[in-house]
Amino acid sequence: EEAVSKFYLTGVYFFAVSYTGSNFKRLAELLHMTHLDQHYRSGFAAAADNNELPLKDRSILGSLLPEGLLYILFNYGVDRFTEVFVGNFDTPEVIWSFEMRKHLIEMVRQHLGDFPKRLWQNTTTKYEYCPMPGVSYSRLEREIFCHNYYLNNLCDESRFPDWPIAEPVEVFRACLEEFKKEMSRDE
Repeated sequence: EEAVSKFYLTGVYFFAVSYTGSNFKRLAELLHMTHLDQHYRSGFAAAADNNELPLKDRSILGSLLPEGLLYILFNYGVDRFTEVFVGNFDTPEVIWSFEMRKHLIEMVRQHLGDFPKRLWQNTTTKYEYCPMPGVSYSRLEREIFCHNYYLNNLCDESRFPDWPIAEPVEVFRACLEEFKKEMSRDE
């Protein structure tokens, strides 16, 4: 268990999400089994109970992947996550495209620098973990994500009529909280 909790120190998550192939299922299985078991947090987040933190703060992938994609992995598992990660989706639950994946890969490669080249030249090269700043996606800049849903798409009745909403009361509560945050920013 201790070894699994430090798995992130190998850089495996950076290498997994920057994989450019379409046969992603085995990597998705690895991500699914381990992403919530990493002990990478510090300060308040490290002391907090996992139930007190949002998924993006509990998962080592939270700074790399958009929340909707992270929830696909959490709620639906490996097969659906694999399908979405290598595809193009624009739904109330997930917004992800080839361009977003390309951007993620570029950001990870920039972060890793020349390490992949050095590793290719010498397979015994040791990776020294360095946290990566969060990846932002321009496509999501104007989106609001509340309790598993992108509100703009969820409210688009012409594209998504009768989209099923799991836990509607929780969605409503999350919307109210987001509204309060927005109102306090404006003051």
